[in-house]
Amino acid sequence: MPLGLQGNTTTSFCIIAYANIPGQRDVTMTFSDAKTDEWWEIKEVIFDVGQMHCDTLSLPPPGDYKIVLRNETGNLHEPVKITLLDSTVTLIQTDKPVYKPGEKVRFRILTMFNMKPKTRQIHSIYIKNSNGLRVKQYLKLTTRGECGIRITVL
Repeated sequence: MPLGLQGNTTTSFCIIAYANIPGQRDVTMTFSDAKTDEWWEIKEVIFDVGQMHCDTLSLPPPGDYKIVLRNETGNLHEPVKITLLDSTVTLIQTDKPVYKPGEKVRFRILTMFNMKPKTRQIHSIYIKNSNGLRVKQYLKLTTRGECGIRITVL
């Protein structure tokens, strides 16, 4: 199981088990919140010993969780800690690392959801100077996944 997955998505998994006794096995996969032990997802899987079984699983919201596989005899392993990540990523890029007063600052913003550009309205973008004062502000920008802006450094 990877240690980082995206929360609120669906993922696929495969399971295979070997035992001395052939036949079907019933295994339950459980997600629990790492802090509160509240159960989020319980997935029951029935499969034949020695055969791979693949299925899908709806993941809970972003956060830290523990996963345990168990059967009628108890836990099959120690809990595995995983982190479910937020699937929205925003990248901000400038054309150079340092600017002098009077130079044009060019930057762009790219917001992606599930690794695809996200079209949406940006509520606000603002730039603060070293004293914490807002020197430039943009409100209600509509993007097609990427937003490019140019300002002059004061």
